[in-house]
Amino acid sequence: MYKRQVQHLNFLTEAKNTLEKLGKKVYIGDAGEKTIYKGQILGCDFATAKSIADKVEGFIIISGGNFHGLGVQLATGKKTVVADPFLNEARALDELVKLTIKKRWIQISRFAESKNIGVLLILKSGQLNLELAEKIKKMLEEKGKKAVLICVREVTPENLNSFIDVEAFVNTGCPRIPIEDQSKFNKPILNPREVLTGLGVLPWEKCEKTLLEKNI
Repeated sequence: MYKRQVQHLNFLTEAKNTLEKLGKKVYIGDAGEKTIYKGQILGCDFATAKSIADKVEGFIIISGGNFHGLGVQLATGKKTVVADPFLNEARALDELVKLTIKKRWIQISRFAESKNIGVLLILKSGQLNLELAEKIKKMLEEKGKKAVLICVREVTPENLNSFIDVEAFVNTGCPRIPIEDQSKFNKPILNPREVLTGLGVLPWEKCEKTLLEKNI
């Protein structure tokens, strides 16, 4: 029951051996389509964790910060602990998960009441997804909302504040921004799967497990 970020690859064998000496059965998920190494997770790809979710009771994530661990627990529903090599501490994420879900539901509810939506087309390397942005724009318009594509390189309050008539935004780039940085913005910013719930297409019970997925 172990996960890691690629920059902590050297800890993989050590952690596995330590857990096995304590009598634990350890699984390391296979690499997914977007990952290279076994056990590797990305901010927008938790396939490695999902591949072994039915075999484990929980996950350990070796990572600085909580984002990747948060994503694993949201995606799998299994208890996740972050082993932080920078702070030399371990953190359970149960309370953070509950708080995150509550905050996202508030933003989805605000989005549902909005009429004018900006779909963000991220020009930053590796994040451009015109097909997804156009698909979301079409879906919003079919549901009676006004939608416009907005090209930005960085999703910052300064870049979005100038769009006065836009009431909410859809992020088609890194899913970390709505989850970690929403408090910096005055208007809701949703990830693609959250949009489906805001439009009444995807039940909230399914949405909360896919908050960080980029596809719809």
